Amino acid sequence: MVAPELSLAAENGYFWRWNSIGKTKNDWNQLIQTQDLEWKEQVANIMKHYEQKTDGSYIDVKESYITWNFEHTNYMFGQLQARELINYIEDVFENLPIRVYTT
Repeated sequence: MVAPELSLAAENGYFWRWNSIGKTKNDWNQLIQTQDLEWKEQVANIMKHYEQKTDGSYIDVKESYITWNFEHTNYMFGQLQARELINYIEDVFENLPIRVYTT
């Protein structure tokens, strides 16, 4: 009997693990080897400012992206802060190959 294959993608496809059966957590492949992620520290500093002034918000840092989450805040205030944060980041980093996504 042939063992089933299970491939996984993480961080929106930034990492892949082909045929995951029996692999360890260190067996991930980074698809884009030349990706420059130096912008993350600057964005994290900006998001920390919004985290501090928005009770209940938090930052989630992954290897290929960073998110500011406001699901546990006052909804209207969180929306206002999110729009302000998006505009600020898009203006400051308009020349870098980063995108701001909202859900």
